[in-house]
Amino acid sequence: MAAIYFISDAHFGAGPSDTEQKKLELLKGFFHHISMPQNRLVIVGDFFDVWFEYKNAIPNDCFPVLRTLADLTDAGVKIDFLTGNHDCWVDQFLPDVMGIAIHYHPIVLNEQGKHIYIGHGHGLLGQKKLGDKLLKSIIESPINIFLYRLLSPDIGLPLARKMSQKSRQHGEKRNNQEVFFKHYEDFALRTLAESDYDALIFGHTHTPMLRTVAGKTYLNTGDWIHHFSYGKLENGELTLNYWK
Repeated sequence: MAAIYFISDAHFGAGPSDTEQKKLELLKGFFHHISMPQNRLVIVGDFFDVWFEYKNAIPNDCFPVLRTLADLTDAGVKIDFLTGNHDCWVDQFLPDVMGIAIHYHPIVLNEQGKHIYIGHGHGLLGQKKLGDKLLKSIIESPINIFLYRLLSPDIGLPLARKMSQKSRQHGEKRNNQEVFFKHYEDFALRTLAESDYDALIFGHTHTPMLRTVAGKTYLNTGDWIHHFSYGKLENGELTLNYWK
């Protein structure tokens, strides 16, 4: 039977070359494992640490990963790409050239008898903070994106990487990390209890988690940096797995 796989938070392009090579080699093995036409892959955000497209230029350090994605689509695997807070500037290259379905907002799947809500998860706990709302509006503003593209790619892409690094370091230094993760878990379980969803899937926290309460499941896909974790829906069962 067909299976749907879920991964997130690989942040390709963020680390030193040896770390990036390890991530890529493990990804190649994972993609080879799922490379069957009946399967489907859902990327739940922050697959790239920075993805910013110019009309005639994309980040060149992403090419090895793009080639791996192309191999998967060539094998007939359908890929859905949900943008996260680090790869939110996706434009036309991935859908037009790669054949990948892009989603700028959370999606809902009805598969294998399950009603599933899927989103990267950024902003869920900070929507009432003025600073977070202001930053989100600046980053996603079409006018600001247009103005940023006036910069040469040789300036704009390194600058975007620097900003992304600062954002990631800020998240890693966040106080009360365990409280932050618990708030996400509580939010997810509360959402499930108050809705008709059978499952809810997030990324963003980099912490793999699978919780089932009253027949409803919360899955956090973790990351593809330290845990190399992924979700899998097969025969109506949602599981959390680790690629070795």
